[in-house]
Amino acid sequence: MGQIPQQARAVAQQAGQTAFVDGLNRILLLAAFVAVGAAITSLLLIRQRDFVPQGAPAGPAAADDAPREPESVNR
Repeated sequence: MGQIPQQARAVAQQAGQTAFVDGLNRILLLAAFVAVGAAITSLLLIRQRDFVPQGAPAGPAAADDAPREPESVNR
């Protein structure tokens, strides 16, 4: 900025700031499109059978897997 004449410094500073903000805006917009595309692609490509069900198992095995009280240790 020291080599720019005094009259043009404000214009040069404004141009530099505008260019920086515009470039950052484009980069962030592109990153948002890539993220949305990746999310949609992930939803479409993951098979239904790859999802793991959550919760308690149903049936007779549920009684075997129930949490138990810790056994006391006599020492």
